Amino acid sequence: MKISTDLSSLATIFLALSAATASTKVAAFTIPLPFLSAINSPSNPLLVDYATKQNSAKLSIRLDIGKWDSDVRLPIDNLQICLDSTSPRPGKGKNGEPPHPVPLPGADGPNPGLSSGALALDIVQSGTFVTLDGAQSVPLTDGAWEIVWRYGNPAGSIIFAFRVSYDVRRNEARLPGGRLYVSYPLWTSDGIAESRKYVADIQAKAEQYKTERDEAISRAEECFNPLMKALHFREAFAAQERLDISGVKTLQEVPEALDLIGVGGDLLLCRYGTVWTKDGNFFGGDHELLGSSTIRSVECDELKP
Repeated sequence: MKISTDLSSLATIFLALSAATASTKVAAFTIPLPFLSAINSPSNPLLVDYATKQNSAKLSIRLDIGKWDSDVRLPIDNLQICLDSTSPRPGKGKNGEPPHPVPLPGADGPNPGLSSGALALDIVQSGTFVTLDGAQSVPLTDGAWEIVWRYGNPAGSIIFAFRVSYDVRRNEARLPGGRLYVSYPLWTSDGIAESRKYVADIQAKAEQYKTERDEAISRAEECFNPLMKALHFREAFAAQERLDISGVKTLQEVPEALDLIGVGGDLLLCRYGTVWTKDGNFFGGDHELLGSSTIRSVECDELKP
């Protein structure tokens, strides 16, 4: 009977959908890039306060340069910085002399209202990597930073910018000379609590829809009545549609408590970030991902001059 053949095909489709949904992984610690938002995005009135509360914060950063799917790595340890929220990023030097300020995606992009403004930072130690010749320093200059946060979003980004004076190589791994950016998600306590609840609610609904779909498929496969079999497949289709529009496939994980460090202003900084670069301005073009990074807060006596 043709209806049986068609329904068998539908069963195969649903089993494939089930497998695809089960194998889908949500992206952990995806870095928000609010500076790519619409031009008319409202500014965050708390941005200046958020930045001010980070004054004199001392941070140690580890960079892991290399593509995600490659074993070729360039680890850079102990990049130490001290934030200054009282001083703007130094201006451009005269006659080609330093400083050579690095543009920031918020302050120098299409949505400057989403930025705290370009601020100064002190590179206490520029980071080191090891070659056959021993420990080598990374040639970093022109440090700057900003917080980018769209009003109403539970999370923003803190972005550190540097200039790499020349290419840095370790075997086949390479950190290109030019602009270097390191970004981390930044949360409020209330924002992360709300986001965790939102994620949990979406995941619970998704599990419910998957159960409804799988049960409908099972009933259809066990049913010998063609009309009832079609009805059960229709129920499975409806459950799959609810699953598709639930948002679970594009859901971003919220960091756990162990993945966060407290910083000024009751903000929470995710330990894991991304390292990237970009040519040209921030009004178009692609960002090139260079690797990942981790960050920790340090005390004054841990800083090495």
